[in-house]
Amino acid sequence: MEDEKRYPVLEEEDSVGMASEPVGGYIATGSGYVSTIDDPMEEDEDCGISDDWDPGIGPYTMEELNARIDEADAAIDRAEAGDMSDWVTSEEMDRRLYERFPWLR
Repeated sequence: MEDEKRYPVLEEEDSVGMASEPVGGYIATGSGYVSTIDDPMEEDEDCGISDDWDPGIGPYTMEELNARIDEADAAIDRAEAGDMSDWVTSEEMDRRLYERFPWLR
């Protein structure tokens, strides 16, 4: 036990100037941006997108939404019954994409 190496006990003032993180200097934000701690449902004034911008993909009403869901359900039902006319393979989809957008290759 006498050969046991003893390390010095540093007093509070002895650690002044040593590299360390500031205790209260950071806000927990998740991604490093202070704005991420704000309410995500709040509108961002600086988002850069005009309020009247419309990407044109809808649906704009509940009726349109329900019609799209009904159409998708019908396509799935037809596929389950063996009619695959609404579907393509991933290879065919890739071919169509590369044909239309050659820069994707």
